[in-house]
Amino acid sequence: MRIELTRKTITEMIMSATILILFAVYVMSFGVDLERSKTAPQNVIGTWRTEAPKYADRYFEITENRIIFGTGGASFDSQKIRYVESITQGVTSYHAIYYGNLGENEYRFEFYYDPRDGGVIRFKNQIPIRWQRVVN
Repeated sequence: MRIELTRKTITEMIMSATILILFAVYVMSFGVDLERSKTAPQNVIGTWRTEAPKYADRYFEITENRIIFGTGGASFDSQKIRYVESITQGVTSYHAIYYGNLGENEYRFEFYYDPRDGGVIRFKNQIPIRWQRVVN
């Protein structure tokens, strides 16, 4: 198999490397600390829903030590939180919840939390979709 390097491919590789280097320098310069905890942060605990039609019958709930995914109707999947990694920059924070019941694979749930507008969660892989805390 032969890989052909074009000017565009080389430029994209250089840009990607530059971005990674700049991010690493930023993290080292400004002392962004990755916090690790055995429990979920208090500011994300609660039940979350979105107005996105695709997820009309879905929700997720974060408790201190569990993450629960509403999978439609009355069905849900509840998993134990193994640990949480968090980074806060300015107002927004990034969280990675590692979960899985004993003897199962470990999974990662990544999202950004913004406390404005009553709190909004955006999944790392679905930034446009806003999940908001359910107020009882």
